[in-house]
Amino acid sequence: PVGAPTTICDPNTVYFDCRESGDSVIIDCGPVGPDYQPGHAHCDTLSYELHVGGVPIVVDSGTFDYEPGPFRHYLRSTAAHNTVRLDGQEQSEIWGAFRVARRARPVAPVLGDGAGGELVFSGAHDGYRRLPGRPEHRREIRMAPGRWEVRDRLSGAGQHRVESFLHLHPAVGLSQLTEREFRLEAPGGVALRLAFGPAGTLQPGTGYYCPRFGERLASGALVLEHTGALPVELSYVFERL
Repeated sequence: PVGAPTTICDPNTVYFDCRESGDSVIIDCGPVGPDYQPGHAHCDTLSYELHVGGVPIVVDSGTFDYEPGPFRHYLRSTAAHNTVRLDGQEQSEIWGAFRVARRARPVAPVLGDGAGGELVFSGAHDGYRRLPGRPEHRREIRMAPGRWEVRDRLSGAGQHRVESFLHLHPAVGLSQLTEREFRLEAPGGVALRLAFGPAGTLQPGTGYYCPRFGERLASGALVLEHTGALPVELSYVFERL
């Protein structure tokens, strides 16, 4: 259709939504919850979801139940979301079923036009500044018709382990084309190329997708890992075929 993409920024939650021709990216760069009651918080700062042609491709893991235990903790963890973990630590310190201590706070989120006419989201959080070297995670997502590029820059000092998690919908098929390229196939004939930038080592991951309360499905995942000195930039791009 003719016209600019539809964009939404909720000033209360700082959720960003960009929609065009059945494609949609939803990005979370808001507080984990009210300071006086963050009990339902997940470590999902700078996480996102991607739908292409109305079909879910990259998904949030969701919520299965509220019972304390390993699975509840996993679904609240950084590793269960499409974002970055440093040194095996959570963005926000979570424990129990509803407890949160020090938490990630958003830094300067913005959605605007890029130099090439694409839409660009940029934002950061301060959740890892408690670690040695005071690291900061800044994410940029560049969105053009049929193309979505994710760039993660980790600034700070010292040696750190960086993991970027990517969770796919259970109905998405994943086949490897080259060492750093994959083909994604989804219902409705949707196909994409997923290519990773030069930094980091790719590892297969495992995940779960909970589309509704009490329902749990196994899903595919990829993890891009880097261990070394900061700063470093990790990146990947989706292109519709």
